[in-house]
Amino acid sequence: MPLYKFKAYDKQGHSIEDYREASDVNALRHSLSSEGLMVASVSLQSQSINIKLPFQSQNLSLKDMEFLTSELAILLNSGVKVDKGLEIIARSKKDPSTSRVVAEILKKLKGGSSVSDAFKTSRNDFDPLYINLIAIGEKSGKLPQVFAGLASDLKFQQSLRAKIVQALTYPSVILFVCVMCVLFVFNYIVPQMGSIFDKNDDIPVYTRLLLGASEWMINYQLWLLAGIVAVIFAIAYQWKSPAFRTRMAQYFLSVPIISDLIKQVERIRFNSAMALMVSAGVKVDHAISAAIANIQNPVIRNSLDIANNKIKKGEPLAKSLSMTPIYPSFYISLLEVGEESGELAKIFNEIAQRSKTEFEGWTDRVTNILEPLLILVMGGIVGSVVITMLLSVVSVNDISI
Repeated sequence: MPLYKFKAYDKQGHSIEDYREASDVNALRHSLSSEGLMVASVSLQSQSINIKLPFQSQNLSLKDMEFLTSELAILLNSGVKVDKGLEIIARSKKDPSTSRVVAEILKKLKGGSSVSDAFKTSRNDFDPLYINLIAIGEKSGKLPQVFAGLASDLKFQQSLRAKIVQALTYPSVILFVCVMCVLFVFNYIVPQMGSIFDKNDDIPVYTRLLLGASEWMINYQLWLLAGIVAVIFAIAYQWKSPAFRTRMAQYFLSVPIISDLIKQVERIRFNSAMALMVSAGVKVDHAISAAIANIQNPVIRNSLDIANNKIKKGEPLAKSLSMTPIYPSFYISLLEVGEESGELAKIFNEIAQRSKTEFEGWTDRVTNILEPLLILVMGGIVGSVVITMLLSVVSVNDISI
């Protein structure tokens, strides 16, 4: 549906400027009037588009989700009701995507839906774990604490993503510049230098290799680019298959460095969810069932499913989770302490925090190593080409003498 920007006044005379989707202007005016608002102006912002671009995300961004959750947590802890808090956020946030989500949630709440059902938006902006935690907080009366926990987790995800992007920006720029340099050398410099060897049959092997590489690059570089793009699209298409994703997950878990990265990320996801749910009063087996939905790797998800089935049959928590790839022996010891002390929520939170610290340290180490390594590799490639060119020119001079 088209998106409209409107300005209206409530019964107390307060001005409200917001965005909302509607079939037409009259439908929007009728909807606002039924909410007790007096419409002052309406303007069309965008038409409905049914075609979804391949890489276009229609969901709420992580930044907007963190803002919405954090603001709502603050308002709820201050004693403000959910619907009133959302109305305050709607007045303060002018971003169209956030306004759309808030308007949809408010409409469902005013229609009698529960908070968890209201957050099940038409575009699935919130994942199942987010919804489940809201439902648990609603039933237990701990909705402010749940939103505060969700906000903290989203803040960590956002800061971590920003840190990774910042850390990889410099190596990416270096890689791009070096690739452009190599392409320039093989496409322009080497072909011009090749005219020097036209009348010389006795040229060094390294010179022949350099000229051959340049000729191949000129003739087939577009085909090479097309092949890379085709491989990327083929992988993206095959990724829809659960069997293919499972095979890839098994492969990545067998690669040393990547395996550690995957396990740390999944450990953070699982334990953060468990800490939130157990602290909200959810039974361990039910919490595991809900937290498994937050796991992306199918191999790890299957191992957690098996562990949960053992827990339901009466086996100890620590012993069952020790069979999963994401719990080393040290964390199993912490779980055993949590089982005996009855402080599982604190233990899950402790594991999540320790894993976050480990992951941040791992990211710093890898990026610090990656930058000089990338410079050395790319410098070696460009330097080798330049040295080969110089040696070739020297060899021509020797032959001519």
